[in-house]
Amino acid sequence: MQVLDPPAARLAPADVVRATYAAYNSGELEESRRYLAPDLEWILPPSGLHGDVLRGPDAVLHELKSEREAFSRIQREPLELEERGDRVFGVVAASMRGRLSGIELEQRAPHVFTIREGQIVRAETLAI
Repeated sequence: MQVLDPPAARLAPADVVRATYAAYNSGELEESRRYLAPDLEWILPPSGLHGDVLRGPDAVLHELKSEREAFSRIQREPLELEERGDRVFGVVAASMRGRLSGIELEQRAPHVFTIREGQIVRAETLAI
């Protein structure tokens, strides 16, 4: 069983999303684990590179580490977040540079997060 940091449990749902991305952007992938519930489901769009459902923090962190290997720079910022109870709706902007190609990419995708006790239990990246 994962022990939740009490201050994280007191965060508002949108702040949990912001904190998760802040840890990711700082390069501290393991730090973001504290915001990911053990039973997390992260649903990727079928139009994405790996359209799939990632189950659990290990699967999500593995995917994120793979991205870090493919891109020399990658940043994601949650924008326009709106809370509705335990759900957070918003857009996540991504900016990245291919490690080998040097190609710059910019993307925005709508997301829906469900938060429980300071952790993301479900996230869905919606197809655009």
